[in-house]
Amino acid sequence: MQQWRSILKGESAQGLTFSQEGQLLYQEKLLLNEIPVSYTSDGTVTYAQRLFVSEPSPSGRFNVFKACEGLTDETGLCWAVFLVDREAGKVQQISIAKYGGQNWVQWSPDERYAVFAESMEGVTWFIALDLQTGESKMFDYTVAPADLSSFTWVSDRTFKANFLCDAECAEPPFQGDITKLFAE
Repeated sequence: MQQWRSILKGESAQGLTFSQEGQLLYQEKLLLNEIPVSYTSDGTVTYAQRLFVSEPSPSGRFNVFKACEGLTDETGLCWAVFLVDREAGKVQQISIAKYGGQNWVQWSPDERYAVFAESMEGVTWFIALDLQTGESKMFDYTVAPADLSSFTWVSDRTFKANFLCDAECAEPPFQGDITKLFAE
């Protein structure tokens, strides 16, 4: 299972530091002066109070983090998602489902794409992110919740995952083709 670290201001994880002032730093270099989480119609911005930081991609180039409105799960959503390109020293906000997806990411073998998941009400959506352009697209929802621990890459652009369902469920694994998804 993946380990996403929860950090508060003044703490670090995976080489990223969330400063007391609310800034994001990588190896002491400022990446973001402030981390916005949500906006209201009157222009008010809520800034991050807590971050969830993913493990780096296999090459160490990328990280993902989710920014949270509050200090605990009960005090605010963690729905602003950011991609950190450690090599380029850049951060960009990315769109991962309506509520930011689960604390789970899979990097394609060539690190061109990342796949995220969102599960709700008995189904799962997989979301593919193009790491070069920042564009994301969502696959159709699944017939049952996906077993994320069964996720495997078939190739650089295709993956599969089994479903979590009872003995009467005879669903074949979900097959995702990122090339087809982005061609739509």
